[in-house]
Amino acid sequence: MVAITKRLIDTTPPGRKDGFLWDDDVRGFGLKITPGGRRIFILQYRMAGRGTPHRYTIGEYGSLTPVQARGIAADLRHQIAKGADPRLDKIEKAKEAERQADPANTIGGLIEAYAEKHLSKLKSGAEVRKLLDREVQPAWGATATTLITRRDVIELLDDIEDRGGPYARNHATAAIRQMFNWASARDPELPNPATKLTMNTVKERERVLSDFEIREIWTATGQLVSVFCPFTRLLLLTGQRRTEVSEMSWSEIGGPDDAVWTIPAARTKNGIAHEVPLSPAALAVLRGIPRLGPFVFTTDSETPISGFSKFKSSLDKTILTLRLKAVEKIKDPEKVARPPERWTFHDLRRTAATIMAKRGVPPHVVERLLNHVSGTISGVAKIYNRHEYWAERCAAVETLGDYVSQIVKL
Repeated sequence: MVAITKRLIDTTPPGRKDGFLWDDDVRGFGLKITPGGRRIFILQYRMAGRGTPHRYTIGEYGSLTPVQARGIAADLRHQIAKGADPRLDKIEKAKEAERQADPANTIGGLIEAYAEKHLSKLKSGAEVRKLLDREVQPAWGATATTLITRRDVIELLDDIEDRGGPYARNHATAAIRQMFNWASARDPELPNPATKLTMNTVKERERVLSDFEIREIWTATGQLVSVFCPFTRLLLLTGQRRTEVSEMSWSEIGGPDDAVWTIPAARTKNGIAHEVPLSPAALAVLRGIPRLGPFVFTTDSETPISGFSKFKSSLDKTILTLRLKAVEKIKDPEKVARPPERWTFHDLRRTAATIMAKRGVPPHVVERLLNHVSGTISGVAKIYNRHEYWAERCAAVETLGDYVSQIVKL
């Protein structure tokens, strides 16, 4: 045996069949020279020093120097001494690379499969899919599922909380964890990087907008040119949920003068079809919306609106601008225009309920109008009480509409 050097490699000609040079430093390390002139570093070894010899390809001369190849061979011999077979490791790495190259094995592919095979069967599935598409897909869509780490999950959740607050983080945590739980159940070798992540401890939301804040929001929605503006106003005037209002279709109303909006069971949170009386103020908002397709609130005439946070940001900036102008008119150096206190679209629903309660609407009527399953009427009373309180609900939304109209001076 000899020491494999660059000079030796360059001066050894190819033969009529594969030829070998063996190194005298690292046992089993050698160079194969093919009849075509290829020069390939190899390592020949036996597992536990017994059995059939195996040959492992390290790499080609040119991409590796003799010194680099010898170092790799030495590392491989240490692994072999510990019982690891580099051939099997190479095969596993090749399989993993193939898996990662397959779009089906990326996070984007997982989201598609999870939505099709699981979320499609859940009532809340559409909302979870929207969350995954909005928050997870842009960050990890092209990344192999096996490469997502716990640190990746935490960093993404930190970003979500910075933008949306603790509730947004909790919702995202649950969605990501459940998606990986589903994937791990189908492939036990796939770890769940979101397991045992703690949820934020948050107080129950109690934010109710003041009359001043309602007036500011109404004025700001009158200055912006966006279909989100009448959407925001209708949230307050009906007290219904954000998704229910945003996905409203013209067929559920029937016409701009119809005073009833019927939300089908498939679109309500509790799975119960719900009829919502529309006040004159709500009807006035609907009459001002052009029909661009099946959905009342749409930007492309084919799908309902999305991107609520982006509009909310624009709305808050407009409110701040209004405050700055108001301070300028006063010309009082001690007055400072502050950004609006944090609020959410769901706060409009709570505000609507609070207004009706303050104006004397009974709790059971408010609950029926909000389509709450549990509450004042429950148990046996709920089963046998078929009274829909329709007249009372109609009066309640008119009370709400009149109150808002007085605040904003319609």
